[in-house]
Amino acid sequence: MKTHLLNHQAIPPDGTFTTSPQSESATQANQPKITIVLVHSAWLGKWQWNAVVPHLEKEGHRVITPDLPGHGEDQTSPGSITMEDYIKHLVEIIDQESKP
Repeated sequence: MKTHLLNHQAIPPDGTFTTSPQSESATQANQPKITIVLVHSAWLGKWQWNAVVPHLEKEGHRVITPDLPGHGEDQTSPGSITMEDYIKHLVEIIDQESKP
């Protein structure tokens, strides 16, 4: 299982982010700097991140914003969902990535 930990940083009120400069090899290959998985809060959906995603993508990152089971566009019945279901869903998404 591949996992990534990102430093939790407060989002500035204007929604802008400052990241380190892209390496020359990543720029030349037009590769994303990193892939970021943003997980929404309870009772919300991937749309929670709509204002954040463009800023991260502008900085050259690849962003994944899944709907957890029973949230957003996912139609899973909320009464049957467990924390294990959330974990399994996120692990499946992360495991589909070709690199960390």
